[in-house]
Amino acid sequence: MNENTKVHDLIIDINANEREKAVNSRTQFFTMDAKTGKMSIQFMRRGLQFDLTGATVLVGFHFVNKWASKIIDSEDGSVKIVDAIGGKCSIDIPSHVYGYEGDVMVHIYLKFENGQSLDCGVIATRFERSWLDEEVPEMEKVYVERFEHLARDIRERAEALTQLLADVDQNIVRQADFDAHVNDTNNPHHVTVEQIGAAPVNHTHPISQVTGLQTELNERLPQSALDSAISGTATGRFRMGNLLIQFGTVTVPGGSGSHTSMPVTFPQAYVAIPNIQVSSSSTVAGTTMLGVSASNQTVNGFNARVFRTGATGTVVRWLAIGLVEGATVG
Repeated sequence: MNENTKVHDLIIDINANEREKAVNSRTQFFTMDAKTGKMSIQFMRRGLQFDLTGATVLVGFHFVNKWASKIIDSEDGSVKIVDAIGGKCSIDIPSHVYGYEGDVMVHIYLKFENGQSLDCGVIATRFERSWLDEEVPEMEKVYVERFEHLARDIRERAEALTQLLADVDQNIVRQADFDAHVNDTNNPHHVTVEQIGAAPVNHTHPISQVTGLQTELNERLPQSALDSAISGTATGRFRMGNLLIQFGTVTVPGGSGSHTSMPVTFPQAYVAIPNIQVSSSSTVAGTTMLGVSASNQTVNGFNARVFRTGATGTVVRWLAIGLVEGATVG
């Protein structure tokens, strides 16, 4: 027999006596016994060797804790009848059986060519994991435990930092919000005039309370110039800050039932098209003189346009009010 084997010898007595639950073999096999563990069985009956000629030996492994089983027999080579007349067989324990840990019930059966069969009993044994096959040695367990503690500590610190950043983020004023608040001219803090000691927003002052205003107005807009503009007896202009008022008259020839016009050029150009008012100086307005208007308006002038039935010319008074250089147009 191969010397590199671990063999357990058993004797099975075939009889009809009341059987114990299992024969305790008091044996153990370990994971490092793979391909070397064997069971040698001697079959006996009434004190004599039992002839195994023409017999097939079946061996069933019942894994108690897993409630699983595996059956092997002499036909697949795992069970060998080494001496049929002498009633001996050997069992090579399959390698995959060593992956199980715990109690194993080994059931032995015989089947004969003539259809007879025998239940020869149950043998109890046990399979264990070899120390060398332990997946996590003790020292490695220490390292793993320390690593797990470190990982848990890192996770806790990371969670605390995440919460801190979230709290800080809620209290940060973003640049866009800051700029919007600075540019908000609708009094977002609801400050009252009393709080800052200012005068009320809506208030008026007579001209006499504004120092020098009446003198400035008299110099810029003499009453005689205003009277001349209204009556249409003169041509001229006057300015109030960036506001320029120009006025004058122009004679537009008659058209005998058609429109006629005469161009007017402003003494000073505006920065935008001014407001232009025209009126006719006629005693036949509504009958012979039917209409007057300002067309082709620009910053430099316009066309005084007349519609009348006769050929007599019509005096047109005009007044232009607008902004000059230095004013903001919008």
